[in-house]
Amino acid sequence: PALHQGMLFIGCYDNNLYALNAADGQFQWKYATEGGIVARPTIYDNNVIFGSEDHRLHVVSVRSGKVVWTYYTEGEIYSSPRIADGHIFFGSDDQDMHAVNVTSGRAKWKFATDAPIHSTPLVANEMIFFGTESGGFYAIDFRGEQKWRFQSKRAVTSSPIIKGQAVYFSSVDGTLYALDSKNGWPIWKFRMGK
Repeated sequence: PALHQGMLFIGCYDNNLYALNAADGQFQWKYATEGGIVARPTIYDNNVIFGSEDHRLHVVSVRSGKVVWTYYTEGEIYSSPRIADGHIFFGSDDQDMHAVNVTSGRAKWKFATDAPIHSTPLVANEMIFFGTESGGFYAIDFRGEQKWRFQSKRAVTSSPIIKGQAVYFSSVDGTLYALDSKNGWPIWKFRMGK
């Protein structure tokens, strides 16, 4: 869920985004999509922004739950949106990282990868970091140009974090990776049980 000004917003596999009063759980409104909602909503400028299995990024009013605009992709959306520099960044099962203008809903660019993107992008130091279901981990800039790529053995569904110059993420290969955020070189890796 996402919390904003005393309201709790949460998606569900019943195809609805629910708005509840965070203090007492009282129902405020719901917004129906045509697919399950897995991703965590993001709040920006009194709008709730989230993706759905119906291939769309939805932007609805915080107060009323009425649609502001939608943006279509060619695949389901499991990646939670991130906002920076006036744009929404999110991945889709169409294998693209999308950059969409937060006000107009128009695409700025799409960056093509080789697999669906379930990872929530990390936006830091004017870069976008994310993983794909083929094990690729990418660093791209705000123009949608690749700076570097790292390959793990299995899917990178996790959402990366950054501290200092290191970017951290885990893979379904059972490994936690620490990479240099500037060039993608491994700093260290830690093998877990599963």
